[in-house]
Amino acid sequence: MTPSSEPIGITRGTGGQVEVDGGPIDSFAAAVLRRAGFLFEPSLRGPWVRLPFGMGEEWEN
Repeated sequence: MTPSSEPIGITRGTGGQVEVDGGPIDSFAAAVLRRAGFLFEPSLRGPWVRLPFGMGEEWEN
């Protein structure tokens, strides 16, 4: 595993969704994000990493 020099950020999008930006996400970061409840959804530009919808803002924070 080689750490990336590019940081990742966790942000709330304009639609209210919480997602991870930046990358690439190495295996350690992916394991931490999965443990925190983030989902990895396939997309055309690579995986879309987000919290499940409908958790409620208080729980997401």
